[in-house]
Amino acid sequence: MASTSVVPKTNTSIMTQTKAIYLLKTVWPQAPDAEIAKASIICATYGLNPLLKQISIISFKNKAGGRDWVTVLGIKATRNIALGTGHKFGYVDGPRVMTEDEQKTIFGQTYPDRIVAITKIKDQDGNIYPGYGFFPRDGSIQGADKGNSAANMAFIRSERNALDKMAPGQLPNTEVIDEEFTEVKVDRRTIEAGKAEADAQAENDIDELWPNDKKDDIPFTAAKSAIDMQWVITTISELSAKGNADVSPANLKKRFLEVYHLQEPITGVKDALNKMVPEHVADFCDWLSKL
Repeated sequence: MASTSVVPKTNTSIMTQTKAIYLLKTVWPQAPDAEIAKASIICATYGLNPLLKQISIISFKNKAGGRDWVTVLGIKATRNIALGTGHKFGYVDGPRVMTEDEQKTIFGQTYPDRIVAITKIKDQDGNIYPGYGFFPRDGSIQGADKGNSAANMAFIRSERNALDKMAPGQLPNTEVIDEEFTEVKVDRRTIEAGKAEADAQAENDIDELWPNDKKDDIPFTAAKSAIDMQWVITTISELSAKGNADVSPANLKKRFLEVYHLQEPITGVKDALNKMVPEHVADFCDWLSKL
C-alpha cells in the first residue's frame, strides 16, 4: 500500500499559560484548578488553543458516583506536535481493526470484549512504527450521538501509540480523543468573568516586573495598533520568570531609546508603546514573539 504523506504546518500563534488558563476556565468553568493548571502548562508548552478543540478537559462519572476530570489531547493536535519534533511521516497500514490471527501473533491471545486496532506509520528515513489501540466494545464514548464509535476510539489510540514510538517522550502524557466529536461551549458571561480575572493577573505580573507601569496611570491607546496588550504583558512576565535578560526593565528601556528612538522619561512598557508609531509597535511585538 502506498504511503499517505503528512506534512508539517507552521504554527504562528502564541499561547501563554495565563491566556490558556483564561480560555480553559471560559470553556470548562467547573473543572478543578489542578486540571486547569495541568492543561494550561500543556497549552503553553505546545502552543495549543482550547477554542480550536486541540485540548479538552473531559468530565466523567467515577465508580463512587462522583465526577472525575481528565485532560485529553485531540488527535490532530497530536499529529502536529509530532511533526513539530522534526519528524515527517505517512501511513502505510490502517488505522484498521486487527484480525484475530494478528492479535494472536502479536499479543498471544484475542480480545472478544474489545475493539483492537492497528496503525503503521513510516518516517522520512523509512522506519516503520506499528501502533496498537484498544477500546471496550460497550465502553462510554464521547460524541457517540454525533457518530463517534468504539472502533474510531481504537483507531486514534493505535495512531497515538505509533506516534509515541516515532517520537518517544516528546508528546504530552495525556489520553487522546477525536476532536471532531467534542464540543466547545462558550458562555458570554463566563468569557467576561474569565477575561477580567486574566487581565487582573496580567496587571499583577507586570506590576512586579516594572512597578511604574500602572494601568490606571498609563492607559494604552489600542487604536494605534491591533495588538493584544495582555499578550505583551504576560509574554514579558513569563520571559522574565525564565531569566531572559532581554526583557529586564533596563534592557527594555535601552531598546526603546536606541532602537525606537524614544525620549526620556519612559515610565514603563505601556508608556513606551503609547509613544511609538504603529510600525515600531508591530516591530517590537515581532521581536518579543521571537525571544
